[in-house]
Amino acid sequence: MEHKPGQAAALLVCAALALGAAGMAQAQEPWPSRPIHVVVPAPAGGQLDLAMRAFADKLSAALGQPLVIESKPGADGHIGVDYVHASQPDGYTWLLGSVPFTAQPALYPKTLKWHPTRDFQAVSVYGTTKFFYVVPYDLPVDSLQAFIDYAHAHEGTISYPAAVRGSVVHLSTEIFNQATHAGMQMIPYAGQPPAITDLVGGRLHIMALSKPLAEPLIMKRRIKALAVMDTVRDGELPNVPTVLEAGFPQLALKSWYGLFVPARTPRAVVDRVNAEMNRLMKDPDVVRRLSVINVDPAAPMDAGRSQAFVQSEVDRWGGVIRDARVQIE
Repeated sequence: MEHKPGQAAALLVCAALALGAAGMAQAQEPWPSRPIHVVVPAPAGGQLDLAMRAFADKLSAALGQPLVIESKPGADGHIGVDYVHASQPDGYTWLLGSVPFTAQPALYPKTLKWHPTRDFQAVSVYGTTKFFYVVPYDLPVDSLQAFIDYAHAHEGTISYPAAVRGSVVHLSTEIFNQATHAGMQMIPYAGQPPAITDLVGGRLHIMALSKPLAEPLIMKRRIKALAVMDTVRDGELPNVPTVLEAGFPQLALKSWYGLFVPARTPRAVVDRVNAEMNRLMKDPDVVRRLSVINVDPAAPMDAGRSQAFVQSEVDRWGGVIRDARVQIE
């Protein structure tokens, strides 16, 4: 059927109006109306992943949509973070982050495509994990000071691992190295398991190890704990002194786990997820699930305070990296 010019123009206008109405309807669609993807920029089964899974089913029920948690590891976490950075800021793609996320601007000052607080919004800091300074069981030291003396006596031969550059495992030992002038050498590893194997075998001399990984090896006398990186002793390992007691308050460091979305994600989405996470941090079942993996729920904070905390971590770890002259690129 042939249309006259006026009729064709009218049809085009009607079509445009119809498309516009459809677009407005889609834009006004209540959030969330489809599954939410949660990206873990690390191997599946790690603390970052497991801690979020403690919240996942109840958070999914509260939002009315499934959470699809997917691991995208590699390149010091950059593969997963790059993926979320390139996603639409519509509330359907989330990122999990921890200390390495905030260390990247200082580690990659020339090539990093994103910044933790300029390009992302912190939604919730939802958990923390304590660490221990551990040594091979047969190493003839039983305190941090004894280890310092041992390191000075064996200058140039003492080593520690860095499985993920910019992690607590890496940077906390670097702080210890700076504070004590122990002259330790950092050895890069492709993951924690081979580093732990070498520590147990005496091929490494010290490591900052999270409680879930350290405790069973301590109990089996495969490694020794010299100090817990906290201001209070651990209830399950009460004989291990704190770094505060050992005279190193600057070493009271914990790993934390945070939930992020791309910048420009609607504030209503950010605030809603933040409120649900804060509520669930006090849920007895969630607290129990976290305790099974030796994670403590974080103190609830609103999104603004969470963002400020993340910026303080960027500043803190950037200073450590610059002072230690850690260079990657």
